[in-house]
Amino acid sequence: MNSNMDSVIPLSVMSFNSRGMCADRQAFVKKLLSKCSVLFLQEHWLAANQLSLLGNLTDNFVYTGVSGFGNDDVLLARPYGGCAVLWRSDMNAHAQVLEVHSERITSIRLTSETYRLLLICVYMPYEDGECMTSEFADQLAIVSDGH
Repeated sequence: MNSNMDSVIPLSVMSFNSRGMCADRQAFVKKLLSKCSVLFLQEHWLAANQLSLLGNLTDNFVYTGVSGFGNDDVLLARPYGGCAVLWRSDMNAHAQVLEVHSERITSIRLTSETYRLLLICVYMPYEDGECMTSEFADQLAIVSDGH
């Protein structure tokens, strides 16, 4: 029996906190991309003008992402986060990048004949203290209100 299900490619989603995008991390991200349909990437440590590096990892994926710092910022310690979503360019789905006003959140909507998914990648603050608790709550509010 031949059905449409025979041609359906399973949707597989992975998440990786890369802690930078040096050569060995790029190689590992490429390996992950060979095994999934969608990759959530946190802590890529790329400035906004460096995000195009994500598009150069493989021809089979497209991406959207945000940086945790500006192109001209002087970084004196480990850079702050950044996150991205990368998805297969040959998926039988329409991808819509959603505008989110945060340096900690990026999001896409994938729509096909059989599903409609909202995919949100968030790099939440992890430090303890009242300031970070407030920042954590602010990011939750953006996710809740914006989508």
